[in-house]
Amino acid sequence: MNSGQHVVVKKPMSAALREADQMIRTTDKNGVHMFVHQNYRFSDRFKFFQELLKNGKIGSLAHVGYVSHKYNRYNDWQCLRKFSRGQINNKITHSPDQILAITNFPAKDIVCDMKHISDAGDVEDYVKMLLKTESGITIDMEDSSSAATTHQAPEWTFLGTCGAATLSGSIAHLRYYDPKYAPKIKVRAQPLAEGRAYGNKEKLP
Repeated sequence: MNSGQHVVVKKPMSAALREADQMIRTTDKNGVHMFVHQNYRFSDRFKFFQELLKNGKIGSLAHVGYVSHKYNRYNDWQCLRKFSRGQINNKITHSPDQILAITNFPAKDIVCDMKHISDAGDVEDYVKMLLKTESGITIDMEDSSSAATTHQAPEWTFLGTCGAATLSGSIAHLRYYDPKYAPKIKVRAQPLAEGRAYGNKEKLP
């Protein structure tokens, strides 16, 4: 970058925050671009995410969920801190990157918990991450190589104002309605529902 070249770096872009800050300052000082290699943005799945939000079938996006459970008991270089590995640096970076890229909003609030459960080595093999974008979209992510579950929630869940989409592997399910063809609903303000009938029994098109 000091020689005026644009640069592509792999993830993680650095082993420490101070190094990342220095890299960014160097790009600004030299007027060059630095790109973090996020190859998942070129996948068919990412293109599906983009189309899903673009066509508006599920309405305005309110929440995104991501779950990946595996049980591998890693014991190679990927479970060592000296190589800057672990679930955060090695794997889960792709998921928040994809979501923040398609929603086009930076994260406003982030809560993250990491645990070392069953892998060898000294880095986390379980990550729970909660994010909220500046537009109010919430993101719930859980990724683990130490989860010996027999069943898990859909890998990806998108909740919108008019429906939802789930994606596991290469299979997607959409459940939505067109608000143009749905009757308007009114609030029933009385505290005691007649016949103890709660909720709305309508069938949406």
